[in-house]
Amino acid sequence: MRKNFRRLYVCAIFLTSMSYGLTAVAAGTPITVTVSNPSTNTSINSTFTGLSYEKSKMSSHAFSTSNTAFLTLLKRLGPSVIRIGGNSVDRTQWDPTGPGSVSGKVSPADVDRFAAFVKAAGWKVIYGVNYKTSTPASAASEAKYVANALGNSLSSFEIGNEPDIYKIGVATFEKGWENFHSAMLASVPNAIFSGPASAYNYSNFTIPFAKVEGSHISLLTQHYYRGNGKSSTATVDFLLSPNPKLITELKSLWAAANANHIAGGYRLTEANSFYNGGAPGVSNTLGAALWTIDFLFQNAMNGSTGVNFHGGGSPYSPLLDSNGTITKVQPVYYGMYVFSMAANGTLMNTSISNSSVSLSTYAVKGSNGSIYVILNNKDKTQAFNVTMAFPSAFTQGEAMLLTAPSLTSTSGTTLGGAAIANNGSWTPTSKIQVMLTGNNWTINIPAGSAEFITMH
Repeated sequence: MRKNFRRLYVCAIFLTSMSYGLTAVAAGTPITVTVSNPSTNTSINSTFTGLSYEKSKMSSHAFSTSNTAFLTLLKRLGPSVIRIGGNSVDRTQWDPTGPGSVSGKVSPADVDRFAAFVKAAGWKVIYGVNYKTSTPASAASEAKYVANALGNSLSSFEIGNEPDIYKIGVATFEKGWENFHSAMLASVPNAIFSGPASAYNYSNFTIPFAKVEGSHISLLTQHYYRGNGKSSTATVDFLLSPNPKLITELKSLWAAANANHIAGGYRLTEANSFYNGGAPGVSNTLGAALWTIDFLFQNAMNGSTGVNFHGGGSPYSPLLDSNGTITKVQPVYYGMYVFSMAANGTLMNTSISNSSVSLSTYAVKGSNGSIYVILNNKDKTQAFNVTMAFPSAFTQGEAMLLTAPSLTSTSGTTLGGAAIANNGSWTPTSKIQVMLTGNNWTINIPAGSAEFITMH
């Protein structure tokens, strides 16, 4: 720790409902975090944190303006981008004369219901069409109807899903993709496209695709999962361990988007902890929420324009539902929400006095002049007393804790002392508020938790 940093023990007002009391800094390992202005500007906003759903979901009534709970939860994150795709996109047929709400098909009634829903949420849409079991003519017909229904809410069309596991090779896929692209463009002359939505093979599939089709897409898309949810290695410890391969992948995608002049850069349009629906007792725990925070900031710091977390009825889903009714707000959603609260400004630099600890730190300079800091403590047993040094003086600050009984808890997650209800309501009951002078502030971050800090 640098000698010129002094710890400030300030009178902290601990808010619990309507009662006030004094609290001291709890015991913990001393750590210094320095927040500094960046040399280059990397801005983030609410569109960064999105959702991804199976196309099969469109035949249900989850996407309905009557589903006010779902709408409220989306509005809390957004406005952002929802992606319709997944494995079911290549099993779902366009039925232009169908009645709607039929499994395995999408009809005008389904599109209309979905369009009204996303417009009410204020979100944009990446809309996937069937490549494997459809035809360019059918995709063109669907694209025309979807474009008219969604209007300005349509962000782009995606053709197929995870073509790197089609076993046809990138060159063969590109030829087929061009047939679909031409037919859809003839039907919707101003259509915007993204792709290729690869499952994993970015080096031998996504990057070659970008070189050939870069002029035809506005967004390079890739999927990411930490591993197989059915593997014995799918543990909280593994999920929270650093993955250097992720950074290499993100930098490679960033370089490919830049080199091929893809205007929208790249985005992970389907991602989550573990594929195969996630790992029960891992993907739906507080540990997954802390991983989500790290994952989002790692994307932001390496050129990504956003992440769409895949959902549905699986353990990894940010929101669980039964026939469209929200039944549980999962820990991953909490991680997304913590990030989204800071996603309105410019990334700042942070450095930590001991890089060997399981504490990650992030900061954003908000467009309103505030600085948002996230302290993410993945250590199971070790708390930290973090002295933060800022580039300028502040007079007020407040902090909210994201916590649960343990890193492996599948219930009891709270933010600011309160759970986010299934109807989307949330009223924090526990904040640390301080009046201070100078550039430093010391705060305790318990083991297995994250702290969201706002400096005014």
